[in-house]
Amino acid sequence: ATERLRTAAASLRSEAIVAAGTLASAETRLAQGRGAEVSTRAALRAAESARAEAERRRDAVRRSTSERAERIARLDAAVSAAQTRLNEIALTPEQAVATDAAAQWRARVEELTARRADLATAVETDRAALRTWELARARGDATVAGASTRITRAAEERGALETRVANLRAQLAEQSGLATAARAAAAQREESVQAKAALQVEIESEIATDEEAKRGLRSREQQLDEALRPLERDAQAVEFERERFIEELSGDLAAFGRRLSEDARLAAGIPVSLRTTATADEAEVPAEGDTAAREGLARQQAAALAVYWEGQHAASERASLVAPDPEELRALERLRRKIGPLEAGGASIVMEHQELRARLESLEVQTRDLDGAIEKAATLMRELDLLVESTFAEQFTALQTTFASNFQLLFGGGDAQLRLADDGESRRPGVEIDARPPLKRRQQLSLLSGGERALTGVALLLGMLAVRPLPFVVLDEVDAALDEANVTRFGDAIRELSERTQVVVITHNRGTVEVADSLWGVTVGEDAASRVFGLRLDEAKRIADQARAEREAAR
Repeated sequence: ATERLRTAAASLRSEAIVAAGTLASAETRLAQGRGAEVSTRAALRAAESARAEAERRRDAVRRSTSERAERIARLDAAVSAAQTRLNEIALTPEQAVATDAAAQWRARVEELTARRADLATAVETDRAALRTWELARARGDATVAGASTRITRAAEERGALETRVANLRAQLAEQSGLATAARAAAAQREESVQAKAALQVEIESEIATDEEAKRGLRSREQQLDEALRPLERDAQAVEFERERFIEELSGDLAAFGRRLSEDARLAAGIPVSLRTTATADEAEVPAEGDTAAREGLARQQAAALAVYWEGQHAASERASLVAPDPEELRALERLRRKIGPLEAGGASIVMEHQELRARLESLEVQTRDLDGAIEKAATLMRELDLLVESTFAEQFTALQTTFASNFQLLFGGGDAQLRLADDGESRRPGVEIDARPPLKRRQQLSLLSGGERALTGVALLLGMLAVRPLPFVVLDEVDAALDEANVTRFGDAIRELSERTQVVVITHNRGTVEVADSLWGVTVGEDAASRVFGLRLDEAKRIADQARAEREAAR
């Protein structure tokens, strides 16, 4: 289930990335179409204004031409009248008067002829200008028609692009929702993994503590075993000696009882209660394995006899009575010496043995509990190791896919492989990258140029951000080694990344600056104080486009 979830999440992220790229391309085309439409409309307005101005000037030229034609007609009439008058004067008899009048009218005719020639020249000039304006009007009409056609086509394309953008946004929203759900599930899974990892660390700490305690307990157990072994040997020796003493004491008491029953003289000196006890106890000797009962019986009999003989010894000294048989006294003394060690040290040795045995049993129980806890912790650690390995494998597989796709996008082709460098000795293997830029052979990362290495690193970074998105990223002059073409592709990738992550880029590259939404700079004024200034490029571009359109419309 986890593998399917990871695969589905990676697939959804890839589809979302592709959809976002398609949407960005469509929005770019839409923006370009809108810009072209605005430019075309501005050109159309300019062409219409130029055509209206041409029509006004054409009408003015036509009026001027008509007026000049009328003036030429009037001048022609005046010239004809002057010529007629000149002819009449030439027929006048008065020669002097006729000569002066003819000269005046001839000058008048020449003046009118010159004015007519000037007017004819002006009319030709106006007609040429009229033809020029007619030609300009025709070109303006063609321009207006072309602009109208382009506007219509741009409007149709804009409608299609807006529909396409709306569909892509709906698809992107759907893919983003699915990707968000997948990321949430992956995040929940990651939280579970982190919780288990924390639990693993805690368990490892407890295991280390338990191991330390276990080593201390084992050391204490060894010390107790070493101290217990001589005590056990002593206890066994004491137990053996006690058994032997009890056997001897029982035998002596039995023999003493038989002698009491056989020797009337000896029995006469012993109270009836002691004789009865001795003979009865002989008949009721416990079984061979009942050591405690036999020991108690022997102690009871020996104590009764010892008390009796001590009393008899004191009475004999006071009353000078006849003492018992010396052999019997020696037997009783022998019994007293045998019973003494048992009463002095046997009980304490037995009690110490019992205490040590109880302590040993308690340590064994604790050891079994610790072994069980260690086994459970080891089982949990194995499960966590398997979970970590499976999660790492899933994440690394997804990273390989996103890295390869980003490499192709940034390089405009080629391919790259990301693999683990497992030498079989290290628990944490390294990572190796084999890259093949377009029109080049495959080679290791260290053999690439500086710009290629930088672009490969950017592809790896973008792949990691695609697998594990972050809300905020800071890039410090990662484009320093890139040329102009690679900077353009880098800017496109950063623009796509900024759709889902806030990106702050520290750069001196103009190509990267051009794709930014806003600029922030630090400058030092005349007072040697640093100042931070900001600029929103989208607003600046909008204001500049608006001003340009207004200037074009004004022309």
